[in-house]
Amino acid sequence: MKKIKYVIVMSSVMISFFILYINFIGNKVYSCENRYLRYLAPKAESIKKVYVNDDPVYYVYKNNGKTGVIVSGFGYGYGGRIYILALVGTTGAKKNRLQKFIVVKHRETRSYFYRVNRPFFRNAFLSKTLKQLPYGEKDFKDKLGIDVVSGATKSSIGILNAVKNVLNKARKLK
Repeated sequence: MKKIKYVIVMSSVMISFFILYINFIGNKVYSCENRYLRYLAPKAESIKKVYVNDDPVYYVYKNNGKTGVIVSGFGYGYGGRIYILALVGTTGAKKNRLQKFIVVKHRETRSYFYRVNRPFFRNAFLSKTLKQLPYGEKDFKDKLGIDVVSGATKSSIGILNAVKNVLNKARKLK
């Protein structure tokens, strides 16, 4: 009888710790997600999360209207996939134009990626549509006004392809 009570008590303790652990991990992911959303859309009145083809999409609202959409995308760099979250405008002159983006995950060499992830490089992509972006390394300077980062060519192209991926996804949304 004592053995059964011991097993029941230990089982309930383990289940309680498991539930607490899942909630803790879930809250960490949620707070990280919120931090990115606040960075991308600091003046938003509300952000609505929906799933499109199993990918999260965040509609940004301000002044009772949809002003943008936050979409995730990726491109391939030297170390593998480079993941970004980006805000794309949905109304007026900003429609289908990149407003802001942040790299959320990568496996690039830190010293090279630092140069690619600097504001002068990221800002070259802002306010661009899909048609205004370069096709590859050859026309980078002509279309963006900057060269690919020396020594980090694959990382530069990876970010370019991630931005293209985001703009292509956002264009297909209603």
